[in-house]
Amino acid sequence: MKNIQVWAIFMLLVLLFAAGKEVTAMGLPGKTCASTIKLAGCKNDNCLKLCKQTHGESIYVKGACFGDGCLCLHLC
Repeated sequence: MKNIQVWAIFMLLVLLFAAGKEVTAMGLPGKTCASTIKLAGCKNDNCLKLCKQTHGESIYVKGACFGDGCLCLHLC
């Protein structure tokens, strides 16, 4: 079980690193930041709406469920 948790954390870091590189390559202002919001029974549609409410209606705000939480990617 611990190996799965380590693997999940590693993959999350790779995802965040890749997202930051993609945003930098596109020449967008700022860097990519990530934040988590605890959301019981998380669904991707609700997560995206919550991320946009929290971080603004920008097209660069993304949200996806990750376990019992909502992972938001947004420009810093």
